[in-house]
Amino acid sequence: MITDIRYIIGESVTRETQIELFLKRFRRCWQPKCYVVPRNINKQALIELGLTPKQRKEIVLELTCRDYVEGPLRDDSRPKDEVFVFGKEERGKEVYIKLKVSHIEGKDRGTCLSFHEAEYPLRHQL
Repeated sequence: MITDIRYIIGESVTRETQIELFLKRFRRCWQPKCYVVPRNINKQALIELGLTPKQRKEIVLELTCRDYVEGPLRDDSRPKDEVFVFGKEERGKEVYIKLKVSHIEGKDRGTCLSFHEAEYPLRHQL
């Protein structure tokens, strides 16, 4: 799609368009595996929030521009990858959600790097 190509090559687009394109690209390449980095904080968050992995998946897939906090950011482990941060209110707590898309071996791969209670107040940008 033309819009995806513009996003990839960095053509000037509005911040909202860039976020929408990132979310669309992420949704497309995150499924069906829906990989979440298996860090203790991410696992513990499901218990503390009373969520199942399926509910976490639904929350991530329903993110919108209104949930945007910051990005694109560079991933320290893969500097060419872009990372976006979102925040979502769930069960009375603000959840910090960090997503990235990597381009590996000719394919886009989506990863949820973080999904846990925010450690500080998140400032939504839109």
